[in-house]
Amino acid sequence: MSKAASLENSSLPRRYLAYFAQRFPLPGAGVYALALVAAPYAFAGTIPGAPQPSAPRALALFLLAFLVLLHLRIFDEHKDFQKDRIAYPDRLLSRGVITLADLRWLLLGALLLETCLAIYLGWAPFLLWLAVLAWSTLMYVEFFVGSFLNRHLLLYLLTHQLLVPLLALVGVAARSWDSLFSGAVNLLLLLLGVMGATVSYELARKTWSPDRENDHADSYTSAWGRGPAVAAGLLAGLVCGAALGLLAFRLGQGWPLLACYALLLLLLSAAEILFLARPRRGISKLLEAVGALFMLGMLLASTIAFLQL
Repeated sequence: MSKAASLENSSLPRRYLAYFAQRFPLPGAGVYALALVAAPYAFAGTIPGAPQPSAPRALALFLLAFLVLLHLRIFDEHKDFQKDRIAYPDRLLSRGVITLADLRWLLLGALLLETCLAIYLGWAPFLLWLAVLAWSTLMYVEFFVGSFLNRHLLLYLLTHQLLVPLLALVGVAARSWDSLFSGAVNLLLLLLGVMGATVSYELARKTWSPDRENDHADSYTSAWGRGPAVAAGLLAGLVCGAALGLLAFRLGQGWPLLACYALLLLLLSAAEILFLARPRRGISKLLEAVGALFMLGMLLASTIAFLQL
């Protein structure tokens, strides 16, 4: 019996694990979830009178963010199922190894756990999590204007990335809800920096060389052209670097943090320019990896710096 046939006849838990490996790698999703909420949670401690970090609350926040990413993935699988069956016929979902019904059970479990974790974190994180859930649901139905958004990829990108600052606000409120009303400029810079980091990665992830393009899958290079896609990636990185750099300056951070930001931005810029000059598959994948490194590096460096204040 072939490996594929063996998997199709295996138990549901084993098929879930195979699905995770293909579409939601647990280590990568875990690091991503940690980066999204660790910096906001640490930032809340810069507000005078904020409580000390709490390991149980930090763990609950991390698990909540992880499960939000999972339910977003499952929403996307349902939303894009017909298109993905054509574009990616080898995926487990396209082949029927895992079904949409299987994923709905997983979704139900994720949402129940999210509800419990959000309640545990308190009324302010709970209300903000409800906003995250509501916005992700609107993303699932593509704000009831799916055909319009699909023709305007920049608007599609920005509306979907607005979920990131909402999730960051959950992270801030999980430490101290007072932080939502103190230091509005600093909070705005944090949210802009976090969103800039994730947008830069999203752009890098779908800046493809010609041999990676797919008639049934969207990319920023196919929609805008190579030059504008690279320019957009550079702009997102600059917005992230400027916002977090200004925040670091306002919080009295030293040159080592600013130098770290500058180095990451230089690395992203070099990868974008290299792709512009040599749009090949290997360099396209290198740009995706550098985009992930930039996003994680900016957010985790910020987390470490905030915890030292």
